[in-house]
Amino acid sequence: MDSEDAQKTTTLACGEPTLGKMFRKLKWAIVKTSLVETCSVGDPGKIIERMLRALELCGITDGVVRYGMAHDLAVPLFLLAADGGNPSEVSSAKLARWRACLRFDTSGKMVPDEMFWSRFADNLRRFETWASIAKIDDLIRLNPPDPDIWSSINLNPMEERPVIASYKWLCDRYLRGDPNTWSTNSLYKEYLFIHDGDTDTFAPMALEPIRVSEMELNAAIAERAVRQASYENESMLYEQIFESAKLFLQENNYRMAAALFKFYLTQNPQNTNALNSMGFCLIPESPAEAESIIRDAISRGYRCACLAAYNLCCCQILQQDLESALRVADNYRIHIYGTPEDWNPNAGALIWKLDSNKGCILHDSMDVRFELSALCIRLSERLDDSDRLRKWVKFQDCLSSAKTTDTSETPDSSSQCM
Repeated sequence: MDSEDAQKTTTLACGEPTLGKMFRKLKWAIVKTSLVETCSVGDPGKIIERMLRALELCGITDGVVRYGMAHDLAVPLFLLAADGGNPSEVSSAKLARWRACLRFDTSGKMVPDEMFWSRFADNLRRFETWASIAKIDDLIRLNPPDPDIWSSINLNPMEERPVIASYKWLCDRYLRGDPNTWSTNSLYKEYLFIHDGDTDTFAPMALEPIRVSEMELNAAIAERAVRQASYENESMLYEQIFESAKLFLQENNYRMAAALFKFYLTQNPQNTNALNSMGFCLIPESPAEAESIIRDAISRGYRCACLAAYNLCCCQILQQDLESALRVADNYRIHIYGTPEDWNPNAGALIWKLDSNKGCILHDSMDVRFELSALCIRLSERLDDSDRLRKWVKFQDCLSSAKTTDTSETPDSSSQCM
């Protein structure tokens, strides 16, 4: 890299507010590496190498991958190996070697849920240890070790635990907008940074401002003090599965995306977010099946009423039942909007936008209520229903007016909602 390139990279890496963007792009490439060897934008491994070189200029080493993102590499890899299939973009030889390391059936048969979860914790600990000692090229390209070496990996706690906690803090603060999903160590480190200016082991340039207020941080710390210890691991696993599913959806692999949430539900059967997300993944391919799953999630207590209404509308529109779609939306507008049942309405979410030419388009929405109103305006026009059209236009105008008078921060579209 010549001096001009270095200067450009320094600006990209250290100029406010690009570090968060770089971490998100790095995580995208990390997860992509777990799933495919090449993609439309090039070799994910080379993207990771470029990002790591840029981060080094801010004093951030490859520990961000070895320690901060090891789980983001491991979870989608484990799920892919357990699925039993062999996507054309993944090396069959590499996947077979990983199956041998993970003690899965090397013939490629689907691994039973009980076997997968009984070995999950042990495999994850081994992967974390391997990630800390592997050559960085082997790690970012997921070149599997020899099964004998894998089986002999020392499972005792690593000496680098404080280093691991430091890099997980960086990943938490740049990748996870909700502090309730952070590790406990990350919450404490952020508290010390806010109150004492303690940058841990990092240079000050490695710590950009983030959109987590002191009040939110204090609330998360207080809640963590009374929350079950298992919640933290459950939340992180869900996020990793969410990100992996998103990549499958971008490649129109709806069944594989849904299968990730099905795996998760075998261990967390009461998680209605995961059940709703499983249904969401199937909307473009099987809207009737998706509708059934989403309704099941609602009956079990799924709380995001507006998002549920939007998803059900998409299911019914794809089944050519426009009247039912409008009835679902009308029920939300008349009976739920603005009530305590309208839980977390300002959270961003991943949705399907329906296009008559392009079909279902994956979209990160900043305002699901506005998307629902726009959808219903189009439906009312198609059905020539002037009364409904008037009501939905008025509803959308009210939302727009509320936006212009609301001084709160823009919602974070990276929240794990579908």
